[in-house]
Amino acid sequence: MFNAEAGISDDKWEALTETVFTENASNKYLECYICQEEFNNGNVLKVLGCSHLFHKDCIRPWFDQRDTCPLCRVIVQ
Repeated sequence: MFNAEAGISDDKWEALTETVFTENASNKYLECYICQEEFNNGNVLKVLGCSHLFHKDCIRPWFDQRDTCPLCRVIVQ
């Protein structure tokens, strides 16, 4: 269940940049550090302000309980 005090709000979630992965793009990150699977063409990703990328479906449960990037711990604004 969503806990507004611990995670991010729905408004912040919706405001996060969303992109679709393509192998032709110059991507610094090639895998989701939550599920540890490589990104594939057509995967929907969320891009955080710190530039880290995650599968949309992987990062959502994290943000239900936390308000920081799982890698660098920057607070999501």
